[in-house]
Amino acid sequence: MSRTSECPWGLDSLGVKELQQILFGDVLLGFTITMLAILFTTGGSGLVEHPARPQDEKAASIWRTPIMEFLLQLPEVQLVKAFQGRTEWQADGAPCFADAVTGQTPP
Repeated sequence: MSRTSECPWGLDSLGVKELQQILFGDVLLGFTITMLAILFTTGGSGLVEHPARPQDEKAASIWRTPIMEFLLQLPEVQLVKAFQGRTEWQADGAPCFADAVTGQTPP
């Protein structure tokens, strides 16, 4: 394990290879959040596909990061579960997508 919910950006005692993997994941998440912010502020819509929040509360998940928790509180942002394996989809301003994926109208 290289991350936990208490240390979502990586544990203190990681080796070089693990640190490189953590850094790469952090860069990708940072890019994703930046693009979501740009889309949100310019009236666009975006989508984040990522595995569902783990049942284990100590397990790390992008859905548990403060920025994602903040984004999910915005009225224009919704979390749509599409069971393609164990995947959650975050649809920003795209109710048609949510309808298509779930076959339901979002609340």
